[in-house]
Amino acid sequence: MSRSSRNRKQKSIHNVSNVASAARSNRSADSLTEGNNSEVENEATDLIDAIDSQLTDLQHPEPPPASDSLLQSLCMINTMLTQLNAKQQELEKQQRALERTRSELIPLETDLRNLERDLFARSDALDLQTQQIAESQAALEQRESKTSRQRRLIANQLRAQRAEQLLTAKKLDGEKEQALEQLRAQCDAELQQALAQRDVELEQTLAQREADLEQTFGQREAELEQTFAQREAELEQTFAQREAEQEQTLTQRVAELQQTLAQRDADQEKTLAQHEAELEQALAQRDAVLEQRFAERDSERDSARSQSDADLEQALATAQAERENARALESELDQLRQQLQALESERESTGSADVEEVATLQAAVDGLRCQRDSAQTERDAVQHEIDELKRQNRELASKLATQQVNVAGNEGMVSLESMSWEQRKSHMLQRLNAEDDELSDSEAAQQRLKIQDVIERTDREVSKRDAEIAELRCLLEQQSMAAGDMAIGGAAVLQMLDQDELILEERAKLQRIQGEWEEKLRQAEIDVSLERAKLARERIDIEQRLAEMREATKAEGKPESKGRKWLAQLGLTDAE
Repeated sequence: MSRSSRNRKQKSIHNVSNVASAARSNRSADSLTEGNNSEVENEATDLIDAIDSQLTDLQHPEPPPASDSLLQSLCMINTMLTQLNAKQQELEKQQRALERTRSELIPLETDLRNLERDLFARSDALDLQTQQIAESQAALEQRESKTSRQRRLIANQLRAQRAEQLLTAKKLDGEKEQALEQLRAQCDAELQQALAQRDVELEQTLAQREADLEQTFGQREAELEQTFAQREAELEQTFAQREAEQEQTLTQRVAELQQTLAQRDADQEKTLAQHEAELEQALAQRDAVLEQRFAERDSERDSARSQSDADLEQALATAQAERENARALESELDQLRQQLQALESERESTGSADVEEVATLQAAVDGLRCQRDSAQTERDAVQHEIDELKRQNRELASKLATQQVNVAGNEGMVSLESMSWEQRKSHMLQRLNAEDDELSDSEAAQQRLKIQDVIERTDREVSKRDAEIAELRCLLEQQSMAAGDMAIGGAAVLQMLDQDELILEERAKLQRIQGEWEEKLRQAEIDVSLERAKLARERIDIEQRLAEMREATKAEGKPESKGRKWLAQLGLTDAE
């Protein structure tokens, strides 16, 4: 028994030593692969140390007091081994998850590196394009300096040519006046002869036309008399036939109508009796319904009146705002008048027109014109709101009138039942007209007067602004005419330069080159913006994946990994 127990103990010790060595090897491998599982490793090391201590105790035992303690230690070792196996399985699972995350992150790293290369290449290309643009701009400036010198030379030549042309033009004007006087005398003589001949020809043609017309008129009169006599005979015959036929049909129709009238009288008496009974029932029901509707209509009328009052107050507020805008515009116009007076005094003292101030005044006038247009649109909007309020007032008045007519009908039901339908209809129409007259004479008249007053004020303000703008425009035209007399020579020189073929070709080339480079710049900006958007989308996708991975690791109980140093090196941290 002692030998068998010893053998068993030696086997168990050997197994425990094998398991401990395997745990050590797994622990070393895990520590080499990742340093993220510190808690699990600490527990595993504690268990392995405990097992090692027990193994040393078993390999170098002291004389045991009894076999029960050995059995207890073996049981503890077995439980520790089961715990080690469970921890080892957890470590393997975590290692597999880490490998999966690494395999997912590797292609993302390669994509980021490729994108960085593309961005560096495109930035180099953009730098080259900017250098080329700068060179082209320098060349353009040189060409412009050359063209300015050429323009000065051409202007001097044109001035000399113009002086010569003026001398020759004066000589030609005298010769042209003499030739024109001779031509006028010849033309007058020829025209008088031609008019005399034309008068004779017209008199002859008129005489012939009159004779022809008299002949045709006589022939037409004879033909018309013949046709008129024939037509009268035919009409007399047809009239006699029609009279006979109509007498026969009238007699037949009278007999038929007498029969139908007798039948209709009987039918109408029956239907009238039925209608009277139905009307009595309907009137009784209507009395009950009208009492309910009367209370509802009162509440609706009060709410509609309050709403119309609010709308009218809003319209008056908008009109007041327009009035304030008109006052502000008047102050601006006064300032502009003062500026114009100051400019006129300066122009009279110095004798030269300031083109920039004229341009500013023109801009100010344009601004006032825009404000005038906006005020006009606001006035139209206010007018539209006022029309809408009028329509609502008319609807309310019609509802009120119908309601009061219904009430009056209920009160005087006994008197209306004794009337015929025509009498009832005329009575209702009279009541409606009376109610409309009362409404139009009371509140509606006051509202209409207020609204009309607002509209007239806005019209006066707008007409006043139009008159002031017209005065400013006249002043600007006078100043522009005074400045234009001094700028005639420069305009002629510029016109001659604009007609030169070489200058036009150079301008066309410069505009074409400038358009090409602007198109290239726009395309480059579009490409860069597209690449930025693409990188932003990819970055957001990567961050979402990393966030999902973090949440998955937190849900599994793993601590957060420390392997984000490569993102910090690439400049893609969460702080950005």
